[in-house]
Formats: sequence, structure tokens, C-alpha cells
Amino acid sequence: MKKVLYIENESLLRSVVKEMAQGLGHIAYVYDAKEDLSFYLKDIQPDLVLVDLPSAGEKTRILLDAIVELSPNSKLWATGWDQKLQPELEEKIEKYYQKPFDVRILLTEFFE
Repeated sequence: MKKVLYIENESLLRSVVKEMAQGLGHIAYVYDAKEDLSFYLKDIQPDLVLVDLPSAGEKTRILLDAIVELSPNSKLWATGWDQKLQPELEEKIEKYYQKPFDVRILLTEFFE
């Protein structure tokens, strides 16, 4: 059983990812990017952190730095509307999915 933390402002997407991950037998935590996640990262230590970059907005770099510092063993994946990941973020993010993306494919890739 793996733990995934999904950071997204859209409540519907958070619900879909949580349901699908749980349906595959895993634990899913979902949070709005506006929340302070430092407590959750230390406590949860997820296997995967999936961040919606547009949801993080101006705080993207701060959020990514916090994830790397507080949960260093977590894989860090991201979603966004841009075709490619911004070069300055490439060193922190292992995989990038352009929106719209298929949640089933993303979760299947991770949970395999």
C-alpha cells in the first residue's frame, strides 16, 4: 500500500484522485495549495507528491522546496497547462503531466 499526496485547488479533481487511489488499494491525501502543508508532509511522508503547478501559483518554488526538504524520499510529480515543464523546475520534478491528463494512467504509472 502506497501513500499519495495530491495538491490541487479544484475540489472535484481532488475527489477523483482520492477515490481512484483508494480504489486501487492505496492511501490518498488531498489538499488545497492554499493550505500550509508542512505539518502534513512531515507526518505523512507520502510515496508520491503530485502538485498542480497552477494551483500553487506564486508559491510554486516555496512549495516545491518545502516538499524536497520535509519529505525527501517522496517522488515529486506535477501537472499543469503548459506543454513543457519550466526549465527552472526540472531539477525538482521527476514527471510532468500536461492538463487535461488521464488520472488512471498517472496513477497506474505510479502504482506499478
